[in-house]
Amino acid sequence: MQHHAIKSLLILTIFASFLSTANSLFWKKKEFNYSPVIIIPGNGGCRIEAKTVNPKVPTPKCRVSKDWYLIWANIENIDLFAGEYTYGCWEDYIRLQFNRTTGESHSYPGVYTRIPGWGTTETVEYVDPSWLTFLAGNTGAYFSTFVRKLLNIGYERGKSVRAAPYDWRLAPVSHSDYFRRFKELIEDTYEKNGQRKVVLAAHSMGGTYTTYFLRQQTEAWKNKYVRYMLSLNVPYGGATALLWLYASGYNWGINFISAKKVRDEERTYESPAFMMPNDLAWNENDVVIITKDKKYTIKDYEQFFLDINHKDGVKLWQRARVNTTEERIHPGVDIVCIYAHGLPTGSTLDYRRAHFPDEQPSVLHEDGDKTVTTRSMKVCEMWDNHPKYNFELKKFKGIGHNDLLYNEDFYIYLEEMLRLP
Repeated sequence: MQHHAIKSLLILTIFASFLSTANSLFWKKKEFNYSPVIIIPGNGGCRIEAKTVNPKVPTPKCRVSKDWYLIWANIENIDLFAGEYTYGCWEDYIRLQFNRTTGESHSYPGVYTRIPGWGTTETVEYVDPSWLTFLAGNTGAYFSTFVRKLLNIGYERGKSVRAAPYDWRLAPVSHSDYFRRFKELIEDTYEKNGQRKVVLAAHSMGGTYTTYFLRQQTEAWKNKYVRYMLSLNVPYGGATALLWLYASGYNWGINFISAKKVRDEERTYESPAFMMPNDLAWNENDVVIITKDKKYTIKDYEQFFLDINHKDGVKLWQRARVNTTEERIHPGVDIVCIYAHGLPTGSTLDYRRAHFPDEQPSVLHEDGDKTVTTRSMKVCEMWDNHPKYNFELKKFKGIGHNDLLYNEDFYIYLEEMLRLP
């Protein structure tokens, strides 16, 4: 009897050992062989939350909340029955005030804003997470497919795929604290992932913020922490849509939003001044705006702000504008530049049949991704053939500015580029 028990125990031990070995052989977790990624989103691609304590705003009887709540993007701010923004208070809470003494821009007194989601990806996956956006064609989605594709190959939110959201209303010159935190996030991501260098995946305006940041870092730091910058449809040469925004208001193609109404708050933002067409892509004689009696080029921005009666426009632009001399300097890391092309894209605003600046212009087109012209995105090619840093270029034809982030061919290429060498 005792002999039988010992024999049974021995069989069970051998069987358990077999199961353990089989589990390690057949169910062993696939080795993660990719670089960690930090997402730097584009204009409007980050949520903004607000709270209000005795707000000193023009609109009376505005909501007062000591708790943080979402003001961007929030489809609930749109009156679906009136067909336009239920504006007033929302405008007062999201707009900025320009200080003519310091040149800085801030919220109204009593209005506090913050950018949620630091180091995570949820707030850039869905800029507006409400169920109403799904009914409106999933308009709140942004980097959702990008993150899902990375999760499918073994990435983890908050560890190997992260995000560095920022206040997109402000120009880089106003973001010293953000860039300090961004540097710490890169270092932390490097450590969390076994000291693997980080890929900086920057879309649209986020790319210009990233190159601005990289030029402020030492060569030794960049060599240690950054594998490469992934440049996705980045408008290095600016975009005429930002002139449209300042002149007449720009509703980003959302027809039930009144462009003229959003113009007042859009004019308070610094970032459009940073992203206006510049001499990296436009010649000094290229016309960017044409009216019944005047033509504006990139040399005429001071006159442009005077003519549209934007009282603080000139000073705001002088402080926030891109320094194209610095932009010509290589960021000091390897570059993988990806951009879409092959679609008609606005390059000149035509007011010859519209009252300038209060009516909406017609648009003259050239090649691009429907939002940014090819000439602006291809500025990255000036960094090719650098003696120290690698450069790779990939173009996708017939894909829109944000549609690149939903394109299967892009993700096939991306997985290849993220693999460790």
